[in-house]
Amino acid sequence: MYAPEDFEVSLPYDAHKNPTPPMQWLHKNWKGDGGQTTPQTAMMLDDQQIKEAMAGMLDPELRETAIGHAEVRQVFDLTKGIVAGCMVTDGRISRTARARVLRRKQPIYDGGISTLRRFKDDVKEVRNGFECGIKLGDYSEYEAGDIIQCYTLEKVARKLE
Repeated sequence: MYAPEDFEVSLPYDAHKNPTPPMQWLHKNWKGDGGQTTPQTAMMLDDQQIKEAMAGMLDPELRETAIGHAEVRQVFDLTKGIVAGCMVTDGRISRTARARVLRRKQPIYDGGISTLRRFKDDVKEVRNGFECGIKLGDYSEYEAGDIIQCYTLEKVARKLE
């Protein structure tokens, strides 16, 4: 007698018809026996392989992770533009991360950090408890008391359940 797990699902790929996009993707990425497949061969897949193939076609989910906060203490109008003089209150501020300006807990601006300086030196990151100068892209409407939240975006592969 055969158990249900002994059976595989067959998804034929017919060369004489227009295949659907999922079938095109499966045919292109299938690495069956020895990696040799032709349009005339039928692909034998089990449920797990079908789920993995379908999950691979989904766009990744973007997850936001806060890495630090800085409070704007003073605003400086320099020749290169307006810069926020900040104190890092927790975590760290990284030049490569994204930043968001929060005023009364409402987001005002979201973008990248164009300049991060400690005294007159360009730095890659500033840790908790230190002061720094931050310039965010083309944003120039800083006010004392604003919070600059620094975060990273990470792509996470979606899974089918």
